[in-house]
Amino acid sequence: MRKLIGTRILCLLILAVSAFMIVNPVMAKRISDPQPLIVICIDSLTLQDITGDRLPQLKHMFFQGAVALMNTNVAGTANLDSSYLTLGTGVRAKAVEVQPGYLAEDDFPTEAGTVAEVQQRRTGNSTGAVLQPGIAALVASNNGLGYIVQPGVLGSALREAGYTTAVIGCADTDIPERPLVNFLMDTNGSVPFGYMGEGL
Repeated sequence: MRKLIGTRILCLLILAVSAFMIVNPVMAKRISDPQPLIVICIDSLTLQDITGDRLPQLKHMFFQGAVALMNTNVAGTANLDSSYLTLGTGVRAKAVEVQPGYLAEDDFPTEAGTVAEVQQRRTGNSTGAVLQPGIAALVASNNGLGYIVQPGVLGSALREAGYTTAVIGCADTDIPERPLVNFLMDTNGSVPFGYMGEGL
């Protein structure tokens, strides 16, 4: 049984730039020399957790970088899949069921072939190290909300602006728990680099 998870996500932004401005994903412009940005997302972490002495590495990053406390409202039932999808679309979005990301070379658990082969059959595109085979289901679940929801728009905008994205993370329980792919995938359900799996 998947445990109920809150949607509060603390993102520690370690910036190698002098200034950072958050804009609508579709407004991203191409830049000639993009600077590196690392986003560390930890669900349900409190400010007390990182300003105290129990987690010295996070405390160090806290005082060296920038911090954003995000409470994301979603379009459906509150869960991490919907929360990360909301971050990646820029509007309230929903995932009606668990839609984890997978490594492209992994065997897909419910359909014949590797994840890349399944992605190719479903979308016609299988490039990328981390894939979201449920991209079509995510698009369908957000139709008819009364406003436009474009899963993958942030990842596509970052790529068009000259950034290379990667996701690393795995919170598997008795089922795959890998919602981070919904944050930085492009509109094809693909992230160029990264690792998700039990090896973490």
